[in-house]
Amino acid sequence: MKRNKIDIVIIILILMAIFVNFYENKSIESIKKIEIEVLNKDIIGKTQPKKKCYKKILKRENVLTESERIKIEFFSKLEAIQFSSRKEWFISYKLLLEEYKEYDEYIDMPQSVYDAYSSNQIKIFQMLIAAETTGGDFESKCNVASVVWNRLHSQNYPDNIIDVIYEKDGGVQFTPTYDGRIYTAEVTEDDILAIEYTYMFGSTAYDCIAFDNVQGLSWNKNNLEMVFTDRINHTFYR
Repeated sequence: MKRNKIDIVIIILILMAIFVNFYENKSIESIKKIEIEVLNKDIIGKTQPKKKCYKKILKRENVLTESERIKIEFFSKLEAIQFSSRKEWFISYKLLLEEYKEYDEYIDMPQSVYDAYSSNQIKIFQMLIAAETTGGDFESKCNVASVVWNRLHSQNYPDNIIDVIYEKDGGVQFTPTYDGRIYTAEVTEDDILAIEYTYMFGSTAYDCIAFDNVQGLSWNKNNLEMVFTDRINHTFYR
């Protein structure tokens, strides 16, 4: 009889160990699923995402490591960001990155444009966006910034931001470098944010490598494919 009791206790302990192991694995799998879902989410053009299972997972903190807990908190807050525009979302996203910057050993923080390029290159870039889109909205500034990035990443153009902006092969590429507006236009917050956003999240102007606001025929219209025209009447080509 005593032997039977011992056997029952051993079986119970084994079942408990199996349950705890399964429980912890499910928590980790849920974290990975959350990361994939949030990072793959299309930020613009979708309704506010439905709440997922963050609260349930947060209740399991007693079986999570610190890194897992931090990741859940971060991605929960990321998904909860309210937005009505690309700019508004990006500002909130930057604030969230700032809040969690000390946990970069747990969260794979994105590289910023300031990590990759010199302050002089970025300054000239900002000046160009300000001159080309004076009075324009955030979206129009992102579109022009995208053209510069697309050229920089193309084998048909220089591999340096300043060289791309001041290139004169076949004529001046950006008119503000010719008429001097690049040196007089006032750089705004939107100019700065547009460069940061398009570096981090990619082109908002598809693969376009040129734009103009010429009425009637232009070199771009005669030689390139027209893709779209934005709110400040810039027509983009590839």
